[in-house]
Amino acid sequence: MVREKEPLRILVILAEQILKRNALAPRTVARLEKGLQLYQESDFTHILVSGGIFNPPRIQTVSAAELMQEWLMNWGIEREFILTEDKSLDSFQKISFSMQIIGRLQKDRDLTDNEVSFVLISDALHLERIIVQRNMLEDVRYQCSTVPSVHKTGYLESFMERLFFLITTHDPEGQGRFARFNRWLRCY
Repeated sequence: MVREKEPLRILVILAEQILKRNALAPRTVARLEKGLQLYQESDFTHILVSGGIFNPPRIQTVSAAELMQEWLMNWGIEREFILTEDKSLDSFQKISFSMQIIGRLQKDRDLTDNEVSFVLISDALHLERIIVQRNMLEDVRYQCSTVPSVHKTGYLESFMERLFFLITTHDPEGQGRFARFNRWLRCY
């Protein structure tokens, strides 16, 4: 159990996609595997998994965060050490909502910014976009880890990630037309 004044060291794992019927995508599993490895090798206090329901019901009926939590529990991580953010529809919201959870935990424990740190786990292509959004992360010390891709990135996947990167550089807070339209498409 985490003591009240113990510094917070949190692993934040962002969901990538859900395939078929509530099945985690290989990129999400790779992120979870890296998180599990880091959690077991270091002194992190919590793992925060982030991702909502962003697919139609024929594909997804459970939030990505709940599926990720279940995966971690199947690998022996106790539920009390797993925080879930299950409302986000895209990367902007995953970061924003995760930071709100960390901020509430910091406030509840009466910790200073220096007593809170986190490591973001994603793959290298995704982290490029997340780093552009760092203005949302100024409240706590920002550390990054990357997860090597478990499959060869195809042309279309690389192209789409670069396109999202360009959009992110022009809209780092995710409030522009594209981000709003993307969220609208993901409301189920």
